[in-house]
Amino acid sequence: MMIAAHRGYWYTAPENSLKAIEEAITMGADMVEVDSNSTSDKVLVLLHDSALERTSSIEDHPDYDQIKDRIIPNSEPPEKAGQALLANVTWAELNQTDENGMHYVKLKDRHGKIYLEDPFDPNSYQTIPLVPEVLDAVKDKILINLDKADRYLVECWDFIVQKGVEDQTITKGYW
Repeated sequence: MMIAAHRGYWYTAPENSLKAIEEAITMGADMVEVDSNSTSDKVLVLLHDSALERTSSIEDHPDYDQIKDRIIPNSEPPEKAGQALLANVTWAELNQTDENGMHYVKLKDRHGKIYLEDPFDPNSYQTIPLVPEVLDAVKDKILINLDKADRYLVECWDFIVQKGVEDQTITKGYW
């Protein structure tokens, strides 16, 4: 029998976060399942939903209202999204910081609150991770199942080979 941690160990850390992957490794899971996705500028990240509101603090971004009003990609006729779609946000926007260097977009825990590893340290939050960072985190530690990778198979495969994790990676999606 094998144990797979769905979206990492999301019970103690935000789903699809580096911390959730670390927790899955610590708890002894055999595999971690995570969701690959892409920003509007084609940067591969981990995020399950197409919209950012449930799992992140995108509402705190200074351009949130403008982001919500962007057109849904490939919609005919063109239609405003009404929510912050990952496909409408650039990597730079996701990583924008305030004057103190704090990210606007932080990951939320399973209760919908911004996750802090240390409740007394406001800098101990998690951000949306890049696929290459995730592959570094799992290398020689745990199997990884990259769900939805069919959408970005060539790009994912390039990172998988570059990071040397071919023998511990499963890709999955709709074929």
